[in-house]
Amino acid sequence: HIPVTVGLLNPDGSAATDEVILQLTEAEQVFTFTELKQQPVVSLLRGFSAPVKLVMERSLEELAFLLSYDSDEFNRWEAGQELAGNIILGLVDDLQNNRPLQVNPIIVTAFQQVLAHRWNDLSYFSLLLSLPSETYLAEQMRVIDVIAIHQARELVVRTLAEQLQSDFKAIYSENHRDESGLFDTGAIGRRRIKNICLAYLSKLEQADIQQWAASQFNTAHNMTDQMAALSVIVNSSHPEKSACLASFYTQWQEEALVVDKWFALQASSSAPDTFATVQALMQHPAFDLKNPNRVRSVIGAFSQANPIHFHAENGEGYAFLADQIIALNTLNPQVASRMVGALTSWRRFDSKRQALIKAQLERIIHTEAISKDVYEVASKSLA
Repeated sequence: HIPVTVGLLNPDGSAATDEVILQLTEAEQVFTFTELKQQPVVSLLRGFSAPVKLVMERSLEELAFLLSYDSDEFNRWEAGQELAGNIILGLVDDLQNNRPLQVNPIIVTAFQQVLAHRWNDLSYFSLLLSLPSETYLAEQMRVIDVIAIHQARELVVRTLAEQLQSDFKAIYSENHRDESGLFDTGAIGRRRIKNICLAYLSKLEQADIQQWAASQFNTAHNMTDQMAALSVIVNSSHPEKSACLASFYTQWQEEALVVDKWFALQASSSAPDTFATVQALMQHPAFDLKNPNRVRSVIGAFSQANPIHFHAENGEGYAFLADQIIALNTLNPQVASRMVGALTSWRRFDSKRQALIKAQLERIIHTEAISKDVYEVASKSLA
């Protein structure tokens, strides 16, 4: 017995009927709705009416419509995620087949509709503007193409930023204010929405936006705003990147957990010079291979949260991780074994990367005095 709460929406977004709970008691059933004036768009499993996974083919038009109008918050968010995911993966396919790249304008129109709405819950608003992560998109592919995923997703972000920049700028300006010490729902929401708008705008690489990011970083009185601004700066060609990183470290060097964030932000950056940055971070006075949190913030962040650079075609990311796992083996075999996890999904990649990852796994298991913890994880992945 599965209760399925259903909403039917008219083409203008209004409700065609009141919500109905359909009682699904058989493997296959047909439900008929009468007295409908026009073909509705269906919103299913509203309010998590049943703990099931719904598999349903939706057109881009339906998904865009639900993102624009669905009153069920989860369904609206999920429609947006599916819409963006389908468009990005379509661009991945275009890249792989050397077809011209063009972002489907339907996502711009849907986002424009979302941006035009006056939202009471700004935290939810920021979620609607978030795109699926590269890691999630990779999970949807039979053979993961990290380069194409990154390029396709970045193209969608830049397109949205270019075509909706006046909206993003207006929302950022409206919600950028000094609310230090305020942690109510409104203040948290304002921080979230302005920071996601700043992240979009940063892709334009415009001088005024770079100035906004630097100003927010330098005047922030809470970690959320300062880290959000620093993230934008680190993941762009911002002229003050080095100065801001140095300033942040100087300000927070006595706070170990904050320094971990500083390390992780750089190790997970999409900037072209990130691998060289990671190598330099390993030599930083505050880095210690004997400190598990430092290991996770640099080596872990690079290998598990930076697919574009960790999976570089030349294999340098894999060799780097294997070197660190072998070095950690005698210091902390438990942490070392967890680091191996970034290599265990090697069969999901193209044949060249498979060979490169497999070679490093074999190097690890054939290392003299390899610990039982590390050997078990590495050898099982090769079996």
